[in-house]
Amino acid sequence: MIDTKVFYVLLMIVAGAGMPVQAALNLYVAKWSGSFEFASMVSFFVGTLCLIFVVLLFTKVSLANLDFNSTPPTYSWFAGIIGAFVVTIGIIIAPKIGMASMILSMISGQIIMSLLIDKFGLFSFEVKDISLTKIIAVLLVILGVWLFNFEK
Repeated sequence: MIDTKVFYVLLMIVAGAGMPVQAALNLYVAKWSGSFEFASMVSFFVGTLCLIFVVLLFTKVSLANLDFNSTPPTYSWFAGIIGAFVVTIGIIIAPKIGMASMILSMISGQIIMSLLIDKFGLFSFEVKDISLTKIIAVLLVILGVWLFNFEK
């Protein structure tokens, strides 16, 4: 039997592998339409249709059961804006610096922000101690991004 954490890590690796594929596929739509923004919109539209299907088939969420007197924090709605920014920037940047450089740079930003979220308990996450080993690991990732992007 596989350890639950190992399963989750492997699942995130598979999900992460989808990111450069998504960026590459979005680039086809951008080239076809002549618009990075249009390609992002198409990506989100198709994703929305997919999620409507998933929600209708696999969840028990209904608008009638939602308590609109206690909604998520106002800033939580910015997640969609951040997603649109990430997808659009990926479509623009990937052909300029290459897919691997784009993804490595993105991962670096994700790791830094994730550490800050854990360290300070941002967005209601449980505060987690950040060990020297983890800080060194992040610095090595950043060094790797630098070496990959700016080798001579």
